[in-house]
Amino acid sequence: MIAKALELKLVRIIDILKGNVLSLIIIADKILLKTIEIIINNYFIYILKVIKLFFKLFLLFFIKFY
Repeated sequence: MIAKALELKLVRIIDILKGNVLSLIIIADKILLKTIEIIINNYFIYILKVIKLFFKLFLLFFIKFY
């Protein structure tokens, strides 16, 4: 009787731990996605700045040599 109760308790603890691990994995996944999103956004902003710079240089040379 006591062994059965302990076994049920252990199964419940394992289920709770599984749930916690799953929620931790989901949270880590969300953090990773957010980080990737931030990196991509920063990368695009950087690319746009570079394109803008090249465009300015192009206009400068175009006006200078025209």
